[in-house]
Amino acid sequence: MLPLRRFRHRPLRRRVGAPARLLCAVGALCLASSLSSPFGCGRASRPSVAPPGRIVLFSMDTVRADFVEGWGGRDTPHIRTLVEQGVRFRDSFAASSYTLPSHMSLFTGLDPEAHGVLDPSTALPQEIPTLAEQLQGAGFRTQAFHEGGYMSERYGFARGFDAYQQLPPVSLVRENLQRVLDFMRESAGEPYFLFLHTYAAHGPFGGYEHYRQTHPERGLPSVEEIRRLDATYRRSDGKPASDLPEEVRTALLVYNQLIDRYYQRARSVTGRLRTDFVHTPHFRSDIDAVREAYRRRIGEIDAAIGAIDALLTELGQRDDTLMILTSDHGEAFFEHGLYSHGHIPFEEVMRVPLLFRYPPLTGAGGRELAGPVWHPDVLPTVLTLVGLAPPSPVGGRDLTPALAGDESIPADRALFPLVLDIPLIAVKRGRRLVVRDGHKWIEGHRRFGDPAGLLFDLESDPLERRNLRRSRPELARALVARLDAYEK
Repeated sequence: MLPLRRFRHRPLRRRVGAPARLLCAVGALCLASSLSSPFGCGRASRPSVAPPGRIVLFSMDTVRADFVEGWGGRDTPHIRTLVEQGVRFRDSFAASSYTLPSHMSLFTGLDPEAHGVLDPSTALPQEIPTLAEQLQGAGFRTQAFHEGGYMSERYGFARGFDAYQQLPPVSLVRENLQRVLDFMRESAGEPYFLFLHTYAAHGPFGGYEHYRQTHPERGLPSVEEIRRLDATYRRSDGKPASDLPEEVRTALLVYNQLIDRYYQRARSVTGRLRTDFVHTPHFRSDIDAVREAYRRRIGEIDAAIGAIDALLTELGQRDDTLMILTSDHGEAFFEHGLYSHGHIPFEEVMRVPLLFRYPPLTGAGGRELAGPVWHPDVLPTVLTLVGLAPPSPVGGRDLTPALAGDESIPADRALFPLVLDIPLIAVKRGRRLVVRDGHKWIEGHRRFGDPAGLLFDLESDPLERRNLRRSRPELARALVARLDAYEK
């Protein structure tokens, strides 16, 4: 049996086939269960509450935990309402650092390398069941509204959905929210599973004219001037121009972060900000504008959540609906010298919100639970609530006892998220994290600041400023050994 670490280092298109990968997953995840969970492989507890009449799973793509209320954020009053009525997990981590593998872990309950959907050339093997397939088999009507990209049906996400409807980016919370509400009204008399996904908080974030007009001292060019400059310097081969004056380059880069849609971007510069952007003259003002634009987009998602929750209340179905709110990963704004997500292992990308509200199980709500949880925990939790045994193997843990207040999440439970960067995956192999007992180990890379690895105490150093690898070598070795055991 190939250990996960062996085929992780190979280019993805040379991986072992799906049957061999699934056999590997069985062994690895059963071991993982013994390492990181008190439950054995495939074991599930049975809550003593009635199953929910409907399930709404809302994935807020690219929303980091500390930008929403309940996890240290602000300006999300409707999410705050859910926090006050439900149970939130303080220490929730993404399965991976970008959309495709994280969502597939959400849908399968598996570690990213166990389901194998890691880059655009891969798709979910038929022998791995999805959450929608199992709920559909249990009699739920299954409906998804998503915004494409790495959520496209070609990866296997559509399996088990009666309808898997793709919308333009950002439109779920704007032009197409009424379609979601119409579905909820039409399906009010039957059990349903509704999956919602939006890129509203994914870059670009919108707001260029707002920034330009509210900060005239910045001297940014108009949109018309931006287009003229881009046309002047754009290369015929589509690559970024090398002869841009620095002031023009910076203005175009800022514009590309603050356009409303990706197709509007200037082509003579890159779409993302590089590490040298921190040395531009107006860095602090520009990055603050990007962060505020990101916050406004999260506000749009929050308003959509409010509309959905208001309809559930109007229909008298709020207390009979399992509401789950999460994100696939966060977003970095140079907290560690890096921007966006992808190959970034730090908390701004890897820590995500996770909230459950189902009053028969969670009670009056308003509770915060500590202890590490991650995306693979969602599937076994949902299936247990509807009376189904999770498939074996499963990489997650049934959270229903914790949601009911019957047990806590063990602090010494270990999680092993995978950090990936698709554009460079052939040369930047995935790096693993180990999160356990308030500590975090990051496999080393020069991009992260230490090729030998990084160790953080998340309780005393939540911003990850002090690498303890040298001062606490025994702890570093113990976490590396835990990772080696997991991958073997």
